[in-house]
Amino acid sequence: MQMAPFDEVLVDVTSQSPKLSTAGYDVAGRFPIIDQGASPAAGRIDDESLVTRVERPLILFGDHTRRFKLVEEDFVVGADGLKVLAVRPEHDARYVLHALRSISLPDAGYSRHFKYLRRAYLPIVSLEEQRRIAALLDQVDELRAKRRHTLALLEDLRESEIHQFVLRQGDAARPLAQVVPSISSGKSLVAGAAKAHPTARVLKISAVTTGQFRAAESKPLPETYDPPHSHLVRSGDLLVSRANTADLVGAAAVVRDEVSALYLPDKLWRLDLSSVSDKIFLWALLSSRPMRRQLSALATGSGGSMKNLSQKIFLEQLLPWPSVEQRAALVRIVEEIEASKSSSQAHLAKLDELFASLQHRAFTGQV
Repeated sequence: MQMAPFDEVLVDVTSQSPKLSTAGYDVAGRFPIIDQGASPAAGRIDDESLVTRVERPLILFGDHTRRFKLVEEDFVVGADGLKVLAVRPEHDARYVLHALRSISLPDAGYSRHFKYLRRAYLPIVSLEEQRRIAALLDQVDELRAKRRHTLALLEDLRESEIHQFVLRQGDAARPLAQVVPSISSGKSLVAGAAKAHPTARVLKISAVTTGQFRAAESKPLPETYDPPHSHLVRSGDLLVSRANTADLVGAAAVVRDEVSALYLPDKLWRLDLSSVSDKIFLWALLSSRPMRRQLSALATGSGGSMKNLSQKIFLEQLLPWPSVEQRAALVRIVEEIEASKSSSQAHLAKLDELFASLQHRAFTGQV
């Protein structure tokens, strides 16, 4: 398969596009404002003097975020760090987009990444073959997008059910200290400080950040450290991250499967409640968006990105705690939603695997 340097496929036309600072973003207008963020559009505006006219599809690259977007309508470039790339006429824009996304760029943090992209070579086939490959990858990508949309809807449904449940309780609430008999945690261990234990591992805080427990997010336990049995992670545990970034501090997850030789770190709390059902009930409340925002606002930290939640403040938080029957009713609804999410996530994982395989084969001449 022929490989062509970046500049033979794309032209950097960024200088031809006026930029709008974030202060000028609006929510309404004829033209979308596109920046390097995750959203397709960051806002809208009516000012025609800022518009980049699109005659042929353009590819946008986030110089900091490494995100690629395809634009097929007139738009406004938002803020800084967005590169506007024109695809040369002899190439198909969607094919080039997929080829660019297949490139492994180094992660330079919030530094600029375009310098790495410009050094890349892209696999080139005939225009007809480019269109065929792009159509194939688009089909699978659309299925992935639909599955992600389903997951987002299920997440919204869970939020709605929890919100309605909280509203039905009115002002009746208890501080967490009255429903959580005790909180325990592990010990801070430095990875690589000593020879690793052959089987035992200690969790990272990332084991709970998605809201779903991930045992793989762990590191080897030093062989010289013999943790107490009370630090052992068990099936049914409700774990909460007491330290994390501002948007992730307070993240919670329930250990649903049997695990072995996994131990708590100091930055994860185990909340000890009397029943697994109550742990799932509390997890649902702690994972709700309003509660996550509240815990984030209560976390403290001087400098850096790590925030800490004090146990005292955490236990002072008021949460609805109705009868056993009412708690169990919410748990049943939440568990049904989580089962649907689990099924959709498994399907999405298979689609991601299929897409990665097709992408590899497409750009190595095997499709």
